[in-house]
Amino acid sequence: MLALYSQSVKGSGRPSLAVIGRDRLDAYIEDLAILQPAGGDFIFRHYGANVAEIAGVDMTGRPVSAFEGKVAEFFSTCCQRALQSGRPLHTLHCSLDEDDSHLWECLLLPVVDEEGNDLLVVFNRSQEAHFAADLADTPALVHLSKRSGKYIGVHQVGLVNC
Repeated sequence: MLALYSQSVKGSGRPSLAVIGRDRLDAYIEDLAILQPAGGDFIFRHYGANVAEIAGVDMTGRPVSAFEGKVAEFFSTCCQRALQSGRPLHTLHCSLDEDDSHLWECLLLPVVDEEGNDLLVVFNRSQEAHFAADLADTPALVHLSKRSGKYIGVHQVGLVNC
């Protein structure tokens, strides 16, 4: 995903979704979210089927603020940061609550649509299978804090316990 994005960047500007090519994104579509800024929030224009299945909800058409609490605050801050910097942003974050815990690795890619409006393409990958043993017996944050990033030249955001 990062290579596809990097190949589409022209100069210092953000690539357009058209330049990246929707057909090239099809291979990732089940793991993608596409967000559009709306006031101080972001609306999910697309929420991939794999993401919806793991999260237990399809957020298409809904705002990031619908997540509520620290999850909404963290994700909104990451979206703002990626848009303001104009650069990819990589996160590894977890939500730990009594009923449902998820561990996500995300790559936020700032792009523009056909009219030049800002969008974010977010590649979401569940990391729960990689850390299942750690999550079963101990707080994930203790073990995840030792993980190093795998994207060279992409700003990394630390872990958040939501």
